[in-house]
Amino acid sequence: MIHVKFTMSHDTNIVLLIIFKSMNIVGGKKLLVTTPIFYANGKPHIGHLYTVILADYLKRWHELRGEKVILSTGTDEHGAKMMKTAQAAGKGIDAKKLSDTNSAFFRQMVDKAYVSYDRFIRTTEGKSRV
Repeated sequence: MIHVKFTMSHDTNIVLLIIFKSMNIVGGKKLLVTTPIFYANGKPHIGHLYTVILADYLKRWHELRGEKVILSTGTDEHGAKMMKTAQAAGKGIDAKKLSDTNSAFFRQMVDKAYVSYDRFIRTTEGKSRV
């Protein structure tokens, strides 16, 4: 497993963590490229976009070399911070509605950037469990 981490600091810290993992799958090896699953208590910003574009670049580069690659990204929608953000928003919004709304913004961001992801994870879907 290879971990790549970049940190940039301007007004806010932008941290990028991309994980590569070689997996033995029926029919050969595949490379897994994954971004962090972004916390959905707010809308995406340039740091999120930077992360998925770099991950997409790495996926496409490995594909050009003939490797099989899976790219995974998505949103983390659990936790007390989601509840507090929903309560602070007022207007009768609950954590589920907040996560649905903000997760849609993240999905739109990766789609509009033409990121070639294979899986968009939402922790509220329950498919993220192993």
